[in-house]
Amino acid sequence: MVGASLIGGIVVEGVDGRALRRPRSLSVNRTARKGDEIGHFAFGSTVVVLLPRGRRTAASGGAEVKMGESLWL
Repeated sequence: MVGASLIGGIVVEGVDGRALRRPRSLSVNRTARKGDEIGHFAFGSTVVVLLPRGRRTAASGGAEVKMGESLWL
């Protein structure tokens, strides 16, 4: 995930927010499965998704994806 300007905060599932106030490595005792939320920005965000060549998503071609909609076809 890449944060853009004006980010109010970062929420990482399974991590106390106070632990994110100082730059450092954190251990998260959690396994994420496909589709699980791993975190989000509290205000504004950019998420960069890298896919293998030829793989398409619901947002391919500039289509809009709204919160809660699946990105994957």
